[in-house]
Amino acid sequence: MKFPVKTIIFGFMAPGFFDRLFKREPSTSSLTFALDSPKADRVSLLLLSPKDGSVIKKVAMEPDGERLFSCAVSEVNDDMHYLFELDDKTRVLDPYGLALNTTNKWNDFPETLKNTLVLDRTFNWGRSKRPALKQEEVVIYEMHVRGFTKHPSSEVKNPGTYLGIVDKIPYLKKLGVTAIELLPVFEFCEVENPRTNPITGERLYNVWGYNTVNFFTPMKRYAAGEKNDAAIVELKELVRACHEEKMEVYLDVVYNHASPLSTLSEIDKEAYFILSDKGEHSNYTGCGNSIQANHPKTMRWILNSLRYFTSEFMIDGFRFDLASTMVRGKTGAPLKNPPLFQAIKTDPVLSPLKWFMEPWDPGGLYQVGSFPMKTALEWNDAFQRPIRSFIRGDKGSSKGATLALQGSPHIYQDRWSVHYVCTHDGFTLHDLVSYTRKHNEANGEENRDGMDYNISANGGFEGVVRDPSILHHRAKQMKNFMTALAVTPTVPMMHMGDEMGHTQNGNNNAYPQDDGTGDIDWERGKIYESLIEYTSKLFGLRSKWMSGQHKLTATVISARLVKIVIGKTYVVYFNVNNTNRPVVRKNISSVIVTTDRLREENDSLIMQPYSSFIGKKS
Repeated sequence: MKFPVKTIIFGFMAPGFFDRLFKREPSTSSLTFALDSPKADRVSLLLLSPKDGSVIKKVAMEPDGERLFSCAVSEVNDDMHYLFELDDKTRVLDPYGLALNTTNKWNDFPETLKNTLVLDRTFNWGRSKRPALKQEEVVIYEMHVRGFTKHPSSEVKNPGTYLGIVDKIPYLKKLGVTAIELLPVFEFCEVENPRTNPITGERLYNVWGYNTVNFFTPMKRYAAGEKNDAAIVELKELVRACHEEKMEVYLDVVYNHASPLSTLSEIDKEAYFILSDKGEHSNYTGCGNSIQANHPKTMRWILNSLRYFTSEFMIDGFRFDLASTMVRGKTGAPLKNPPLFQAIKTDPVLSPLKWFMEPWDPGGLYQVGSFPMKTALEWNDAFQRPIRSFIRGDKGSSKGATLALQGSPHIYQDRWSVHYVCTHDGFTLHDLVSYTRKHNEANGEENRDGMDYNISANGGFEGVVRDPSILHHRAKQMKNFMTALAVTPTVPMMHMGDEMGHTQNGNNNAYPQDDGTGDIDWERGKIYESLIEYTSKLFGLRSKWMSGQHKLTATVISARLVKIVIGKTYVVYFNVNNTNRPVVRKNISSVIVTTDRLREENDSLIMQPYSSFIGKKS
C-alpha cells in the first residue's frame, strides 16, 4: 500500500530524525529509513517478504558526511519485514526499530531476526493521565510480567501477559500498592541459555530478560494477541488501566549491556560498547558487552529509547539495572559528571519522571549514597542487610537497624531512597525465613550462582516442614519484615508474592527457571491469608501517617528491643529476642496490629519472642 501522508511514524530513524518525530511533526509521503554506521562503505535497505524472508526490494542508502545512511521509500506493505545490509555482506537490525518478527508464543524464537513495520500506533488513552504520585505516596510492587499470572491458579483470562496483570489490579490496590515495577519488558531472547536442568534434563531459559535484543520493542511473548503491534497495544492497555486506578508504572531497564543478537557490535562497536585496548568487549556487568552509555551517539540512543517509552506508553519512571556501569566512560573508568545523567536531569520530557538506580556493578563500583544523579532514588541495600540481621535476632544488630528504620540518615541525610527486604535477586521472603543456604542446583551451575551471603534463617529446620511451632515462627518473621518495610519513611518496595508466602524452594537465583519455580501460586494466598491481610492493613496505616506528620525516631531500649515513634500518633515495638520482653504500657492507648499475642501484666505489655506491634499513642 502507499504510505499515507499524515501517518506519524516512530522508529527506523537515525537520531536526528527520531528527535524531530517526537514533536509530532507531519511526515512526508514517503517513509525514511536511516542508519548511522561509520565503518561501512555501503549500506542498503532490504525489504523482506514476511513469508520466506526473501528480498523484495534492495535500496541503496545515501551517506552524508558523517556516514549517516538514509533512503526514502514511497511504497511499503504494513506486514513487510526489513533489515540493513552493510557492505553487501553483513545484515543488521535497526537499533531504532519498533517491532521484531517474534511471536507471542514462549520458546518460539525465530531463527533469523528481522524488523517489522508498525505503521499505526494510535491509541485511545481515554481520560487516564499520569497519577504524579508524591514520594510519600509510592509503594512499589516489583513483578515479572509472565511469572505474576502464568500459574493456572491466577484465574485470569490471559495468563502470563500484560493483560493478565490488568485483571489483578484490584488485588494490588487492596494490598496498598500504588506503583508496579516491571522486570525487563524490552524484547529479549528467552532461548539463549545453553544450559539444562541437571535434575530433570529440561532446558533452561533466560526468563527474567536481562539481556536486551532491541531497546524500542516491547516483549511480544508477554502479549495475548498475535498481531504485529499486539505488545505495543497491550502494554499501553496495562498502563492505561493502572493510571485509571491512580497507580504508576515503572520499567526496569537494562542499558548497561546488550545481547549479541542486537547486532550493535556490527553497526558501531566502538560507539556502543566499552572496549579494551585490544578492541575486545569489557565485562563490568557479569554479562559481557558493557555498553558505553556516555558516548554521544549511544547516549542519544538511550535518551530516545527512554523518551519513546515515556511519550508513547506514558511510563511514569525507570529503574536502571546496574546503573553504576552507566557512569563509566570510554576506558571504563567512572566519570564524576556522566553526561547521560546530566542530560536526563535537564531533558523536558524525562526530568519530571521518577528515577531509580541500582548504584553498583560487578566491576567494583559501589555508589550507595554517592550516585552522581542526586534527583534519583537509589536502591538502598544499607537497609536490607541490617534489617535482615536484626529480625533474625543477631547480637549487636539493634543500632544498625534503628538507622535503617529511619531511612538511613547517616547515608542519605534528607534524601529519599528505595528500601526493600527482598527483590527478584535473592531469596523470596518466605525462603528468607525457611532456608539458611541457597539451593540452586537446578540452575545447572553446580550451585555456584546466586548470592552466598543471604542473612537468612530457617527456624530450626531447612526448607519444607510441618512442625506447627516452626511454621508459626516463620509466619511471625515474615510479618516482622513487612512491618519494617511499611514503617520506614522512604519508598518501600516488595517483591511479588512475598505477601502470600511465595516460595522458590530455596533457589535464590531463579532467572533460568520456567518450570513454575518463579511463578506465583495464587493458592498460597489461602494458606497465607493472614499475611496478606496484615500487609494490607500495614500499608493502609502507612498511607495515613505518611500523609501527615511522619517524622520517625527509633531508639534501642535494650538488646534487640527497639522502639519507634512516628509523628505524634503511632508507636512501634520490635522484640527480636528468643524470650519475652516487657514494654511500658503507659502512653499506649490501643494496639492496632501485632504479629503475636500481647499479654498485659501490671503496667506492662509482654511481647512474645520475635514479635512486633504498632500501637496508638494516648
